[in-house]
Amino acid sequence: MVYNLDIAIALYEEEKLALENKIKNCLEDFEEPDYYLAHYHQEALYQIRNTLRILYSFKGDVFLEKQFSLSKILRLEKELKKSDLIIPKELLEEYLEKEKKYIEKIELAPKVIEPDIKETILDIALADLIDNKIKKFRLVFNKSANVSLFFSRSNKSIRIAFSDIRNHLKNNIFDESQIQYLENQGFAYINKNKLEASIKIHDDQTYRNIRFLLAQVVFKMLLHAGDDENAYIQF
Repeated sequence: MVYNLDIAIALYEEEKLALENKIKNCLEDFEEPDYYLAHYHQEALYQIRNTLRILYSFKGDVFLEKQFSLSKILRLEKELKKSDLIIPKELLEEYLEKEKKYIEKIELAPKVIEPDIKETILDIALADLIDNKIKKFRLVFNKSANVSLFFSRSNKSIRIAFSDIRNHLKNNIFDESQIQYLENQGFAYINKNKLEASIKIHDDQTYRNIRFLLAQVVFKMLLHAGDDENAYIQF
């Protein structure tokens, strides 16, 4: 699988807009508003927004601030088009001008040199695995519950695997929805007790693709499945 941050963000933004429109249509039904279906879409929208927040976090705090400010500008411009304003027009225009100046300030600010991301033990291990300096390692999230990710290298790909799936389901460490999430991210059953994803080695892209997939899995699953603060790597 190949992961592209900007494409992923664009697709999730499209899904978010579609859900927002569905919720609006459910509540504006003149015959009878469908609150149950609106609630169903709202739950999905919550998940999409959470995912977008994770994806946008990879672009840095300044990017997030800019996105937040741009969203406020859109809301203010939409509000100013209304004929029945609750807030005085002059005040809305003042807020709008303030946000536009803030965007200009961000755009003119000198670019900050990003720190080297290959600093942690995990980063070094991934780089060594890709460079064929090591063949495998294990990232342990919860030793007592045996929650781990296994990383290994073949000639053309990096394999990332979860084992002991049956026990994880039995002990409610994972549930079926989380297994479905893994499958949606490219993991597949190798046997009845192991899920594995394979990422092709594409030189510079490989490292980024693995980090992106790992971040998705950690944020969505492993932070809720173990003692992540005491996670460690076993070679």
